Amino acid sequence: LAEGCNTHHFNSLLDILEKVVTRSLSSPVDSGDGDSSALEDIKTAVLGLLVILQTKLYSLPAVHATRVYEMLINHLQLHYKHLYTSAIASSIKLQVFDFLLLLCADSRRRLGLPNKDGVVRFSPYCLCETGTEPEKRAAERKAPGALSP
Repeated sequence: LAEGCNTHHFNSLLDILEKVVTRSLSSPVDSGDGDSSALEDIKTAVLGLLVILQTKLYSLPAVHATRVYEMLINHLQLHYKHLYTSAIASSIKLQVFDFLLLLCADSRRRLGLPNKDGVVRFSPYCLCETGTEPEKRAAERKAPGALSP
């Protein structure tokens, strides 16, 4: 449903997905050797987020793709914070990392993903930034002589 949504309802749908993802990981239900059925919902939600990101990468507003990307990264951080080690948790992490490793950028810093034929399609809307670019932009915005010691 969220994959094809381009309205203000998209954020509401992502809010619901985010609650599913964080609720499933917020308690230590995964002991690492047994009952990992509680992670089935999170696996479905994460796989959905990967599909949504593949679609939203190539459409406006770009903030949709950014939010889904941030949700995936936050999800991975929760896995390590809560030390989930079951087979399902490992499968989820592997699928997310495999997807992230497919992301690439061209010389114009546009993000892209390979299609089924291996041909990379780059997004006209989502760009990469280097760590120093926000600092450069902040310095460019300051008027000459307005620098404080």
